Amino acid sequence: MIETDHKSIESAYFYEHPINLWEVKDLDDITIGEFNKSISARFQDFLNKLCEMNAEASPEKQGILFVYKSQTQDIILGEVVGLIHADELMGTEELENLPLYAYEFTEQKEALSFLVSDNKLTQDNIMDVIVDFLHEISFFGYDQESLEEEKKKLDESIKECEEHPERLITFNHEKFCREYGIPITEEYPEEIEKKRAFYDAGMEYTRYCKAIELQRIKDSFGK
Repeated sequence: MIETDHKSIESAYFYEHPINLWEVKDLDDITIGEFNKSISARFQDFLNKLCEMNAEASPEKQGILFVYKSQTQDIILGEVVGLIHADELMGTEELENLPLYAYEFTEQKEALSFLVSDNKLTQDNIMDVIVDFLHEISFFGYDQESLEEEKKKLDESIKECEEHPERLITFNHEKFCREYGIPITEEYPEEIEKKRAFYDAGMEYTRYCKAIELQRIKDSFGK
């Protein structure tokens, strides 16, 4: 059985999301040990605050976290944590197409109300669920200090895209590489076709695995 005490969670979290050098570049007056101690104290305070916080479920959407197997162009074979909404799960038979949601803009008190699937795959990877959850709800700081500001920026960007679609810029990979001096990788004959077939097969596998886990969750609600 996996240990989920606060120190184990901290170790798993910073293994998955290590401190970047740019975060300490201006801290010449403290040692690395002092910095690690400070970060550890902040993280433990964050965990304690969450344990003491009262969860407030959304009256409209009940979130469920679960783990499913995935094989895509970027992930050769692994497990991914996903968030679904219970009403959408119970209201559709097309489980392969059920949308997954990010929740970095969700208030922590609401995120704490999410259910966690009791499926074996999810429970076998429960530390991954915990780490992914903590990273999402602290995306804008342990206290979500810049959450409202980022929400405002997002709303403004969406509004601008809707009102001025002509301002949208199409990304050109070759132009980007030339502008920043990035070597353009040579492509073999038929490489794009083969990569597309590999990607499509991976997505088909992922949709299949996702649907299997979602059906198990759905069946558990009917028991």
